[in-house]
This record gives sequence, structure tokens and C-alpha cells, in this order.
Amino acid sequence: MSAAFLKINCWDDIPPAIARLQAAGIVHRIPFLQSLYHGQIAHLEMHRHSSARLFKQWAAMARLPALALLGDDDHATPDGPDTWAVAPRVLRWARFIVVHGGAGRPEHYEHVLALTAVHRRVVMVECSSANIAAWQAAAEQWAVSARGLTMQPPAGCPHPSIKRSAMQ
Repeated sequence: MSAAFLKINCWDDIPPAIARLQAAGIVHRIPFLQSLYHGQIAHLEMHRHSSARLFKQWAAMARLPALALLGDDDHATPDGPDTWAVAPRVLRWARFIVVHGGAGRPEHYEHVLALTAVHRRVVMVECSSANIAAWQAAAEQWAVSARGLTMQPPAGCPHPSIKRSAMQ
């Protein structure tokens, strides 16, 4: 999913973004956007090159339960926490960290929203199953006081599971 596909610059951009996700069959992130739109959470989606300054400004302004999403399962270069300069800052900020290394399902994201309501500062890391251990280690190293949860696919079912021919 390209950044332009879900570009949200203002409040009015959220409903069309939700509609694009629904039309594309990408429904797992819809609960986050709906909760953002209804004023239930503060939400920031970060990418490998997102700045620490952006995160710091967002975290300082967040008055609602806050959910930061680190999207490291982009299928092209899921490199793990070592390629994320902002990862230490974001993980230290968290009170609860979810390492999600499986296919996205709306019920997983709804569970993360429930955790956000309770813990108020949650980081969700979307990663390939190959990088689950690296993200867990990063969370243990940088977020020593945060609690955590790992969601992973069943044994023998790696994520992502896109066939090479489908990507060509």
C-alpha cells in the first residue's frame, strides 16, 4: 500500500481513506482510523524514515489514549528495528508494546484498541514473522518498563506469504 493511497492531511480525509481501504479489501486497519475519526484515540502511523521530531511533537500533543504504529512489514524491505532510527524513542515512550508478525485481521486491531484504552501509550509493530524476535529484543532493550504481547502466525505459516510470481 503506497503512502499516497492513504494520505491523510486533515480530518475530512479519514472517511475517504476508510472507503479506499474497504474497496481494496484491506480492512484490518479500519478500526484504527474509525477510532481516530470518532475522537477515541490519538493515532500516528510511522515508517522507517519517519522523524523523531514528528513523533516527539505528536506524543507531546496527544491527550487521548495514544497508539503509534510502526509498519515494518512492507513486503519489499522488512528489515527489523535496526533500520528504524526512531525505534528506541518510540519504544521507550510506550507503556505497552504489541509485536504483530502475522496477517492483519480486524479483531487483532480491535484488541490493540482495547489495550490502548487501558494503557494509554501503546506501540504496535507490524513486522514480518522473520523479524518477530528482533522486535521483541528491541522492546526488551529499549522499553524496559513496558508490558508486551506478541501476535504471530501458526508454525509453518510465515508472514508475509506473497508468492514471488504475484509480485512480478
